[in-house]
Amino acid sequence: MTRCPRCGLRLTAGRCPADLPELPRCTDPDPRYYGREYGTVQQLVHRLGADVTVGMVRQWRKRKGLGNHDGLSFLDEAQTIEGDIRRRKDRRGRPRRVDVGAAVAA
Repeated sequence: MTRCPRCGLRLTAGRCPADLPELPRCTDPDPRYYGREYGTVQQLVHRLGADVTVGMVRQWRKRKGLGNHDGLSFLDEAQTIEGDIRRRKDRRGRPRRVDVGAAVAA
């Protein structure tokens, strides 16, 4: 039983089920949600970069109030939180392993 090194899910056919080329878009008619990309914690980890972990996304959900719609989180909110953390001056926590400019531009 092999697991994905990024998110811990079991690999199927040699790849992680959370590693999607594109996340689904919300079809809820509510204008707050419609058209936004959303996904599970594991899917967000795969989209946000090599140094983001499942634990980090779960902490953002608790501390920063990451939106939750039917148990899924929105990618745009997670990207905003990650960008804020990357630009933070006090540099608490572990050092980042990716290019900040490229990650923020994405």
